[in-house]
Amino acid sequence: MPVFDDSPTVLTLTPAERQELEAAVKSRHSRLATVLRARIILYRADGSTPEATAKTLGISLQKARQWEHRFLHHGMTGLSEARDRGKPERATVFQPKTEYGYGVAKRKRKTENAPSSWYRLRNKFAASSVLRAMLHGFITVAGLTLLAKAVSFFKDADVVRRFGVSDDLDAYAFAFGVHTFTIGMLGGGIPNSFLPAYAVLQHEQGQVRAERLAIQTFFSHAISLIIVGAVIYVLGPQIIGVLGKGFPPPKQELSLHLLRALLPFMFCYGLSMHLAMWLRANKLFMLAAATPVVTPAAILIALVAHGGQGSITTLVEGTNVGGILQLLVLGIALAKRFPQEKGWLTSCYRTYEPSNRGVIASAFPFVISGLVLGGAPIIDQAMATQLESGSVTVLSYSDKICGIILALTASAAAEALFPFFADVVARRNWLALKRQLLHTIGLVLAIALPLVALLFWQAPLVVKLLFERGSFTSEDTERVAAVLRCAALQIPFYIASLLMSKVVIALQANWFTLTTAIFSLAGNFFFNIVLMRWYGVAGIALSTAVVYALSTLILYVYLMRTVKRLTHQDAGRRLVA
Repeated sequence: MPVFDDSPTVLTLTPAERQELEAAVKSRHSRLATVLRARIILYRADGSTPEATAKTLGISLQKARQWEHRFLHHGMTGLSEARDRGKPERATVFQPKTEYGYGVAKRKRKTENAPSSWYRLRNKFAASSVLRAMLHGFITVAGLTLLAKAVSFFKDADVVRRFGVSDDLDAYAFAFGVHTFTIGMLGGGIPNSFLPAYAVLQHEQGQVRAERLAIQTFFSHAISLIIVGAVIYVLGPQIIGVLGKGFPPPKQELSLHLLRALLPFMFCYGLSMHLAMWLRANKLFMLAAATPVVTPAAILIALVAHGGQGSITTLVEGTNVGGILQLLVLGIALAKRFPQEKGWLTSCYRTYEPSNRGVIASAFPFVISGLVLGGAPIIDQAMATQLESGSVTVLSYSDKICGIILALTASAAAEALFPFFADVVARRNWLALKRQLLHTIGLVLAIALPLVALLFWQAPLVVKLLFERGSFTSEDTERVAAVLRCAALQIPFYIASLLMSKVVIALQANWFTLTTAIFSLAGNFFFNIVLMRWYGVAGIALSTAVVYALSTLILYVYLMRTVKRLTHQDAGRRLVA
């Protein structure tokens, strides 16, 4: 065994590290080896020399320095990454010596007292509570997302049965796309920058300060939505003139009317995104994942209630009502979690939370990134307006089908794992962050790739089963299927890039996010121009896949280098201390 001679005079521990080490010592379920390693670090942090630590615990100086070295370079994860593989753990005699319980006096080589395989398996499973929580969150989000997509499918099926591929539905899809872009742009700002700051406050200052931050950022988000909504209302004609210039004048007028009529939905759904992020920050995934079912359900109920008299106005009414109901449900659920002390809520307005300034400052690059990156669907729709009639709707339907797979894999994983990524970053456990990210991407891709292959192979059948009825003809099926095959190629790269982007956000790498977004938008525009000349609207879908593939490569290289640099920095700080 090598001798490690880079020990600092005294180890420096964060409050979270000390708490975790002391909990490992006191827990009855901790492995004996885990307890020993925790004691080594605690003794050294309290000023004991490596020699004194080894003598007190009854171990060799080499072993004491070995685990100190692992802690210096890998943090808490380093204490568990080199367990004896397949060897039975030997019993240990404990003698009362220190404030941390008992000193290790001597090891007995009696294998008959070694723990059973079941005991070791149980302890290993108990130690993976975070992994179990991550898996539970993913399953919860994916299951409820499947329910929301099922309701949305019935809504879409009824819509295409009534409207087919028509100019009215083109105008609605265009206006709805502008609002979802706006929601995504602002949702990528304050809510995304809020969650990492919320996790840090929970970890360092406590729950009360974290809740105060959440309330203040909620109202900041509401103000931003009001301002953007007013801009859309006033500049609506210019927006339609630029983005919908391929529409004839009557279609442009209808698009402007629908754009203004859907403003209540934009405001309510935008605030719902912030409330859902707030719930996910507390690992409460069920309600946050279930409420997206409200809007498609409201649209479907509105269409059924009007019978054969339903129109585009009915779609707008159902969309607005759904957005309002979703906001109310989430707001009531969060209000029940507030402390019951009188005056607590008003104190959140009177006392400014200093972290709020950092959230707002971090939100600006994220908003710009959302504006740039979220502009890709708008550019796709705008360029599709220059092609044959119905191209916007064809592109929209192919995106809806891909969206089902993405919602059950990438979106569900990102929503469930983002809070855990933020927690790991707050604890500065870089090795665990890298492992969680790579394992998660591998697991989600293992689920998604067979679905992508099936979708590419059976695209016409999928479109026919989902949409071919009423005004939606077999010719429309062929058009959508051709676009769907190209759109399906983006799914693996979208999954990997989305999960990695959540880690980048947790690291609060604001300007790198903005740089990547600008690159993606420029690439999307360039590849759209090139590929749509050869493949029409299918070329627009293929362009998206190419851009996501390049983004995935850039994000991977950046994250691996960043994790390596942060690991070395933290090891250096401990050595200096």
